[in-house]
Amino acid sequence: MKLISPVLRQVIGKEELPSPSEKIKLGREIGRYRLMLKRYNVGEIKFALADLLIGRGEAGDYSEAMKLFNEILGSRPKGYLLAKTLVGMAELAMGSKSRKEVAAALRACDKTFKILKRDYHSFFGGKAIVVKAELLVKRGAKGDRAKAFHLFDTILKEPVHWYCRARALVGKAELLEYWKPAQFSEGVDLCERALKLLKSRPHDYFDTKAQVIEAELRIKRNRTGDLDRAKALCQKVASDPLSHKDLAARAKLDLAEISMRAQAREHTLEVLEMEGLDPYIIKKARAIAQALRA
Repeated sequence: MKLISPVLRQVIGKEELPSPSEKIKLGREIGRYRLMLKRYNVGEIKFALADLLIGRGEAGDYSEAMKLFNEILGSRPKGYLLAKTLVGMAELAMGSKSRKEVAAALRACDKTFKILKRDYHSFFGGKAIVVKAELLVKRGAKGDRAKAFHLFDTILKEPVHWYCRARALVGKAELLEYWKPAQFSEGVDLCERALKLLKSRPHDYFDTKAQVIEAELRIKRNRTGDLDRAKALCQKVASDPLSHKDLAARAKLDLAEISMRAQAREHTLEVLEMEGLDPYIIKKARAIAQALRA
């Protein structure tokens, strides 16, 4: 994904930025951009630094990214820089517990798409629609999931950037898992397609999420070979130190569901000892622990 202008690429002498899985390279690039800000102080550099921070996702990175986005907006940008800044801020709202912030993020996605003249083909045009769908799923108000399903389908019918397509595949598969239970096989196929697209970005959040959702769909479908495949996927995610914490916890709980009692108890206790997890994961872990004690 190219995040910066051709002119800026000439300034920094860099054609491609590292993927989120390349932590050392990300740290090095973040350091370079911080030094560049002291010299150039331009919106494009601030945006690229913010995007790198989101990709790394360490403690304090999201707050610093949001600060940079706000600084860009404070300079009253126009056009493409404004559009991609808005969608970047909207994506950060995925971690918010405030319904007002989520509502504001949805409006930012609509504004982004309008600025880009409803262009699905541009990376940030496609991303605005995918992020909007993901935010609708997160909010979960009446009609939101149906709207999200329609948006994911819309993206999948358009010639969008491959990363936007992969995210739409994962998002639709998750909707099929929880709200369209008769379509588990379609969900498995969507995850497999997403993983092929994301092959060049191991450890990316959506690469890991696709593995977890595929495992959960296979557990629920329970055809010949499904549990073995699900177990392999979950073990891979759970044992990878670069996996997102919530996804690693989900993988461990999925393993608990298909393991013998002793192993199930061990996986569940590991999750209960983890800090900062999403409340629904903690609730599920406690329910499994209680069932194992029965």
